[in-house]
Amino acid sequence: HDRSVRGISPGAMGLLMKYDWPGNVRQLENEIERAITLADRRKTIQPEHFSEKIILHSKPAPRLPDGETHLPTAVCQVERQMIGEALKDFKGNRSAAALRLGLTRQGLLLKMKRYAML
Repeated sequence: HDRSVRGISPGAMGLLMKYDWPGNVRQLENEIERAITLADRRKTIQPEHFSEKIILHSKPAPRLPDGETHLPTAVCQVERQMIGEALKDFKGNRSAAALRLGLTRQGLLLKMKRYAML
């Protein structure tokens, strides 16, 4: 494709390793080609260069907080944890984190404000 990239970021590699790959090698090849095309010349492949399918289905469901029985409290803790992990995985890119979480960017910002994460 007359493109060159320097490598793949740890976050992007983590997404690839967590995905189930039902399409096997051909699907992986297509994702890598897509990422190379979207990555700027001589840059590193980032998680946001992969398709929405990979981004949304690579993350395992979070565990409930240990010993938590009050549902609203557990939901808050899990949301906060998932938001923090998504932001970390996407290096603070709120749009990509929102996409991973199945939220709009505005919805993510509202949750971040609620949990004092802004």
